[in-house]
Amino acid sequence: MKRLRGWPGILLLGWLWLLSQTLPIQHYWFEVDSVFVLGAPIGSQPVLIVDRTVHRPFEATWTAEVQRYTADGWETVPFAYNSATNLYSPGEALPKGDRLNLAWWINKPVFLPAGIYRIETRWTLNLGFFGSRVVSNMSNAFRVYVR
Repeated sequence: MKRLRGWPGILLLGWLWLLSQTLPIQHYWFEVDSVFVLGAPIGSQPVLIVDRTVHRPFEATWTAEVQRYTADGWETVPFAYNSATNLYSPGEALPKGDRLNLAWWINKPVFLPAGIYRIETRWTLNLGFFGSRVVSNMSNAFRVYVR
């Protein structure tokens, strides 16, 4: 009978692990409610208004890509894409006003020609025991226009 003592604990850990893989626990760490991009003239960086909340510290790999609307649908703009890994902590604020712009968001300056665009951003949260989880957001469609 002594040989069975450890099994309930192993079963409990297995059940907790399985549960952790099926629940949308990423929201316990991070939520992105909206990424709104203002229209901008050619040669300037569109300004973003972002509503996000970091609830707990974590590390994530983010990917941001700008997509342009064409006759064939949405296509990725090859020079307006970037990815990196960052540490996130509660209380860290995003830049204010026009400092939170497309160049800051994708970590490099991008000058878009006239057209209609949107930004798709994905964060892959590295949550240790809980595995990795993805939080994604698609911005509004915004216009880059001739002055």
